[in-house]
Amino acid sequence: MLLLTLLIVILMLLNYLQSREIHKLKVLITFDEKVLLQEAETLLKTNDKVSVIKKLREKNYPLDLLQAKKIVDKADLK
Repeated sequence: MLLLTLLIVILMLLNYLQSREIHKLKVLITFDEKVLLQEAETLLKTNDKVSVIKKLREKNYPLDLLQAKKIVDKADLK
């Protein structure tokens, strides 16, 4: 039982450390908002907002949902 508990604690610690490193790497990646805005404008001509957000996030991996939504909202106003 003690061994199992120790294993769980070690795995939780490794998970925590890995998530911190992933977060650090995501922060290092920046996007050109103008390029994303132009891409969103062209995609909005043929698709709805939800699918445009999804496509932007697929093409630009660490782009989070809130950033993608803001870009699509700006493109929709133009």
